[in-house]
Amino acid sequence: MERDTRFHRALREFKERTNEEAVIAYNIGGLVDVNLEDDVLDIGGGAGRISRAIQPVEDRVTIIDVDEYPPEEGCFRTQKRWEEVKPWKQWDVVLASHVWGHFYSSGTTQEAFEKAHGAAKPGGNLVLVYNLNDERFLFGKIARYCQDRMPGCVIDRFEEVIFHGLPVEQRYFHTNLRGESFNDLAEMFRILCIERDEVFDEHKSEIAGYLERNQVEPQIYIPQKVVAVKKEGK
Repeated sequence: MERDTRFHRALREFKERTNEEAVIAYNIGGLVDVNLEDDVLDIGGGAGRISRAIQPVEDRVTIIDVDEYPPEEGCFRTQKRWEEVKPWKQWDVVLASHVWGHFYSSGTTQEAFEKAHGAAKPGGNLVLVYNLNDERFLFGKIARYCQDRMPGCVIDRFEEVIFHGLPVEQRYFHTNLRGESFNDLAEMFRILCIERDEVFDEHKSEIAGYLERNQVEPQIYIPQKVVAVKKEGK
């Protein structure tokens, strides 16, 4: 059964408002050709909606996620952390979407990346999706504002120096997040700046105030990037 915490309720609402999973799947399709016979590994993929969108054939998608999400029909699922998994095969496409904040906060980005890259077949692709926290964008400024007030919060980010020397293709896109009010919009930041509920609640009104001072309407564009790392060989 899918968990029903405040975080998970906010996450479901966020996905509905932004249509993010469909937008991500579309942008992955602009970089990587996924054939009907390709096997896909989805790291931290929740129910597997993104991976199922890029690979519609049943029994071709494997999801690894620590949370108990009911998987999309036709998906295999292993309920573990990526750190606990020893890959038992290689896949044509390995997808890791919006999981990099967790690895960054635990100091395991390099190890997680190397394991994911190793899980791709020669000639296959490792596909990463993450937010851009560049402070030239309002979203990056708000992310910094949240971190200044909640130093322990988890922000989605990836250390791109890891790509050095690897063959990569990338594509920029954004999702649009709207709120009914600035307070409602701030509530959605519960899943963009992840902290314990009591800590986030203490600063939520400050976040709402910052958003209202910097936006005319309660909405914000979230800049993102999809990167395909081609595995050499084959």
